Amino acid sequence: MSGLLPPNTAERALMNAARKGKEIDLARFSTDGKGKALIRAEFLRALILQKDGLQVHERGIRFRNARIRHQLDLSHCRVDFPLVMRNCEFGDNANDIIPLNICGGAFHFFDLKGSKFYGSNPGGVFFAERARLAASMILDNCVFSDLPLNFHPAGT
Repeated sequence: MSGLLPPNTAERALMNAARKGKEIDLARFSTDGKGKALIRAEFLRALILQKDGLQVHERGIRFRNARIRHQLDLSHCRVDFPLVMRNCEFGDNANDIIPLNICGGAFHFFDLKGSKFYGSNPGGVFFAERARLAASMILDNCVFSDLPLNFHPAGT
């Protein structure tokens, strides 16, 4: 994977599940005792866009219990399979990021049920202007906050 550090254990498990079309609970890969595995946004973006030979089954990418570090920028991207990211946390201590940006993108199906979005950007924590969905977006029980999330993953 050019430009990315080797995937961590949780990212490798997610990669394998996505290739097989399986849903995965990433809680077992948590290293902070809070039940959320660390997934780097740049890794997740590469997986979603199938960069560097990464493969995703037509059933899509389906996982829960992850902490997505940095901004997941899918603006102006086209994704033709389901994206299911339930009970996840988006955002970190980086200043002025919008944790999830899907502005102008085209998506098949997006499920973010039970997820939390943290950030301090005046523009908000979830940017979806002009995003198009072929099916639906599920935001049940999501929490959107402008309070920064205070965590420091190991090694940073």
